[in-house]
Parts: sequence; structure tokens; C-alpha cells
Amino acid sequence: MHRCKNMFELEHRTAKTVSETEIREFTALANELRKETQPDDPPSQAEVRIQEFKNLPDFVEVHIWLATENNAAIGFANLQIVHLPDNQHMAQFNIQILAEHRNKGLGKTILKKVFDTAKNANRSLLIAMSHDKIPAGEIFLEHYGFTRGMETKVSQLSVYEFESDKLEHWINGGQTRASDYVLGSWNGAIPENELAAFAVLMDVMNTQPKGDLEMEDEHLSPEVIRDLEKVKFGSGGKRVISYVKHRTSGKFAGYTELEWHPTRASIVTQQATGVNLEHRNIGLGRWLKAANLKEMLAMNPEAKFVRTGNANDNAAMLKINLELGFKPYFASTVWQGNTDTIFERLA
Repeated sequence: MHRCKNMFELEHRTAKTVSETEIREFTALANELRKETQPDDPPSQAEVRIQEFKNLPDFVEVHIWLATENNAAIGFANLQIVHLPDNQHMAQFNIQILAEHRNKGLGKTILKKVFDTAKNANRSLLIAMSHDKIPAGEIFLEHYGFTRGMETKVSQLSVYEFESDKLEHWINGGQTRASDYVLGSWNGAIPENELAAFAVLMDVMNTQPKGDLEMEDEHLSPEVIRDLEKVKFGSGGKRVISYVKHRTSGKFAGYTELEWHPTRASIVTQQATGVNLEHRNIGLGRWLKAANLKEMLAMNPEAKFVRTGNANDNAAMLKINLELGFKPYFASTVWQGNTDTIFERLA
């Protein structure tokens, strides 16, 4: 335990040492903090987070700090260090503090702990995000030497407001325009006989804009993909993937995926959408997104909103989302900080 001069206390845990009681504390605080940015969202369930921690693969190292004052939780942070061949210089963190406890030194104290842990793991670049509804986050990161890496937009599609006939129009248009391709979908895990080829397809996401982020391309092996699926499905999460294959070659050309959890079924998250370069500009992206959205709605009748995040300079995907009916929800910035610069600022 670390006791600070402002009388708050700071407890450190890892994914392997955190207790179920502490996870419930973290989750309750996270739900309270979310009211500042997304007040209408349903709360996250601690039992889901507990299962996620239990299924976390060994290559994901997670550190957690919980700040309390008079035995009440007032802030927390987490640091994620991924031990895979790519991006071994990076670590990602998140610090959140209740509004009434900001500007009292707690953020700096936590950042020092995050910095020390990342430095001990030989990570030279820290990644964090700020939310446009909490200006204090941007001010804090700039103060400690972080620079803007990528500007992003989060857009939201209201299931009750969008033009449902547009789905059929895009699906029919895809079948006509891209007759050399066949559409398919998977509800849940990727089939074993398709996994190796699909892992190769996922490399297409390395073509998406990275802004100024000092980030390497990532290549996920079939084994890593399976481990990540265990985290998702081990906690009860749901996913539907739609894909297209080229008829002649039999190779994957593109895919898209939607995820949600039954405990928060009203909120659906659009994950990756990618089409290989040689198969672009024939409507595959629209076909995939429309078909996958239709599939998700059949599986999840409780869905109310679909949310997706895109880099501001990802013009092609932003155009598709706008045409489908997505509207701006909030903006965020991905920040990066060199540990040498952060050290100087902390001093």
C-alpha cells in the first residue's frame, strides 16, 4: 500500500493477484466514472470482468492501481503490457479519477507508478487516450510530455432510426457487383479449418491509418487469436463475423465483426472491417457491413446502438459509416509519450 501526503491510499495489483472483491470495486468505480461521458449506458457487470481476468492469456500482463480516500474508491489506473513479437517497445495505460478529486496530485502519483512499471518492463513508449468530454485528460497528458498520435471519431448508429431497407439494397448490390465473391458468416469462434487462413487475412488491418503513432504492424498467430477468443467467449461475450472469399482462388478477401455482451446487449461494438487491397473498390465493404449488421440484429434483438471508432483520416470507412446512418458520438485522441520525456516532466 502507498499512502500519499494528500491522505489517499494506492493499492497495486496484477491480473494474477487481484481478488474478486477488488474487481467488483474497480467495476463499480468504472461505472460511476462512465456517467461523465456516457450517462445513458447500462452498467458493466463485475462477474463479466472476473471471468475475463480468469481467461487472460499469459502474454498479456496487466497492472491495476486503486486509489481510495477514507475507504472510498476515488480513482484507478490500469497498465497493459503485451508480450508478443511486435511492438515490444509499447505499453498502454488508462487513468481515471472522479472529478472532485482531480488536480490534487493523485494523477501524478499514479502516473509515476505506471511509468516505473513500464520502464522496468523495458517499454519506452506509453500510449493513452483522452475523451473530448473530459478536457482534464488532455491537459494532464500534455503536461507530462505526451504528444498527439492520432485523432479519432466514435460514431453511433441508432438501430431504431436507420433505414433498414438500405441493408437489403447494399446486400443485393454486393451480390450483383461482386459476383466473383461468396459471402459467409460465423457466430462465435472462427472454425479450426479456417483459422490459419483467416489469421493471414487479419493482417489487412495493418493498412488502416495509424496517424503519427510510433507503432509497428501487428501479426497475430492462430494460437494468439484463439487465446484472445477465450477471453471474449469465456466471459459470455458474443460475436458475429461476416467474410467474403474470392470464388476462383478460394482465398479470403475481406471481413467485418460485431461484438456485444448479453448483460449489455443494447450496446454493440463494431470491431475490425478490412478488405485486401487487390479486392477494393467493388463494394465489398458495404456488402460486408450490411450483411453482418443484418446477422447481428437477428441474433441480438435487444440491440439499440452500434458504435464504431475510426481515425479521422480513414476517409473511406468514415464515408461508408455516414452513408449507413452513423452519427458523431464523441471524439478522442490517442496520445504517445516517450519514457525519457515523461521522466523529465515527472521530476
